[in-house]
Amino acid sequence: MKKKLTGCLIGCLLVLLFMTTPAFAHIKADGTKCQSEGYNSLLGSENQTETQHRMQCITCYEIMWENHWRDPKDEPTCKKQVRCGLCGVKFGPFGEHKFSTATCVAKATCTVCKLQTGEIDPNNHDLKPSAAKAPTCTEKGWDAYNACTRCSYTTYRELPALNHNKVHHDAKAATCLEIGWDAYEACTREGCTYTTKKEIPALNHDIEKHAAKTPTCTEIGWDAYEACTREGCTYTTYAEIPASGHALVHHEAKAATCTEIGWEAYDTCKKCDYTTYVEIPAAGHDLVHHEAKAATCTEIGWEAYDTCKKCDYTTYVEIPASGHALVHHEAKAATCMEIGWEAYDTCKNCDYTTYVEIPAPGHALEHHKAKAATCTEVGWNEYDTCKNCDYTTYVEIPALGHDYQKTVVKPTCEKDGYTRFTCTRCEDTYTENPVKKLYHWFGEWTPNGDGANSANCLRKGCKHMGKTDCQKFEFIVAENESLIFCPVCGEVENGTRLERIEKAMAVAVTEKLPAGELIARMNEAYLSLAFEYAGKVAEPTGQVKITLPAELLAGKKLTAIALDGTETEVSFEIDGEEASFTLDFTADEIPVILIRLTDAA
Repeated sequence: MKKKLTGCLIGCLLVLLFMTTPAFAHIKADGTKCQSEGYNSLLGSENQTETQHRMQCITCYEIMWENHWRDPKDEPTCKKQVRCGLCGVKFGPFGEHKFSTATCVAKATCTVCKLQTGEIDPNNHDLKPSAAKAPTCTEKGWDAYNACTRCSYTTYRELPALNHNKVHHDAKAATCLEIGWDAYEACTREGCTYTTKKEIPALNHDIEKHAAKTPTCTEIGWDAYEACTREGCTYTTYAEIPASGHALVHHEAKAATCTEIGWEAYDTCKKCDYTTYVEIPAAGHDLVHHEAKAATCTEIGWEAYDTCKKCDYTTYVEIPASGHALVHHEAKAATCMEIGWEAYDTCKNCDYTTYVEIPAPGHALEHHKAKAATCTEVGWNEYDTCKNCDYTTYVEIPALGHDYQKTVVKPTCEKDGYTRFTCTRCEDTYTENPVKKLYHWFGEWTPNGDGANSANCLRKGCKHMGKTDCQKFEFIVAENESLIFCPVCGEVENGTRLERIEKAMAVAVTEKLPAGELIARMNEAYLSLAFEYAGKVAEPTGQVKITLPAELLAGKKLTAIALDGTETEVSFEIDGEEASFTLDFTADEIPVILIRLTDAA
């Protein structure tokens, strides 16, 4: 039996992998965050006024009650029922609309069915006034403004800091008797004390003593004196002695030549080295410049040279004719578009040549027809080629490539899904993105009365009904009395049925929950707990926390019944509308736990 249950469990786990929805953030019942990747949406409520359905986390297997998700085809109103897009259950109606007031950030919304109507009122701001602040040289300011406490609306307008209104002041040097300062800046704005001015104290005289100087023929003299050396200060004891004048001797003039100096008439002083002598430099040659002329192959030349207008001076140097320096060139045949020539000679130094040109004959063209490009092969337009050379007007048209059209084939319960790509030009096709078949998603299993139970597949469009033999378990509940029942469909051999508890949840405390969902069934005397997948009982391991509606266990005492009839009390806690207790499946011989319900003393 364990091998059979293990095989079922592995199959159930594979099915579960393909029934998950996209990722969501799951906060577990104990307040911790589950590292979840998705969830299974289980049966919806049979109660038409319920607004919740059950989901199971695929990571921790905790059962959760979530609000129904409205089918997008059903418009939400307070006047009619709508259908849940996940479980198919209808819920509502909710009565008359109760609309909130539209604000600057929200439309008017019905607090019952969440219908939104009207437009956002951009003028319905909750304004809070703020006083103005004038900017200064170093701090920004603003005008008086209002701001909405609900949205980002504001009339705030920032006034930037003014910065200093700086005026430059030139430096003033300190003198012997007056203070000075370096160049500085100061702000002229009223109330601002900004300045970089630094004062330099007065210096007093910087006295320097000067020795006496005797006057000469042309220069004054003075007695010994004192003076202040500081720039700008005029303090001194200086007294001037006048110059004595020259005792002159006269000299006659001499003319200069091209290569020798001369002088004008001049005077000298007997007492000093005074002179009016003015030298007349040698005139030098009155040169006429002659440009160079290069020698050619047949004519003499010369270097650049000068001659003098006043004498026979010259720098002329002759360069003899060089003769031709011939270079031989091989003949080149003419092509379709390029000229040719016979063998010829040229001179390296001049334009002498024996060159004779051979004209180009032009192309001998051959015409080729066009070929259209396909998805995988290149094509070309009409073109010409030359019979004598590689000239061509060929222009290749690249292969078009496939123009694939995508068709998505969705998976069903029994067939895999995939995406098919078909070329619209050549009908080439391939498939990608395989999606495993979903397998059947069964609703509640009900007894058939023939030792088997059945359930319809809940997936939209699937009409499959699953059928499987009941797995019945026998518990000794009193002396010479036993309870034989199927925990999946709840059928008891005495003809009664254990009713299913819709809001039952299970969370793994140790190990992991099995695939499938918790099946909790009860009548007035007994509570059955097991895990079911595809109509078969799955075998859990470890400790499992069970949560049931508190009203079902209020005033009750719980005792777990073993196969041999021994009983163990099960303690539970009630928190608000939920009652919870922990069961250990590790040591159980079978994957079903039966609990007796009695009135608490």
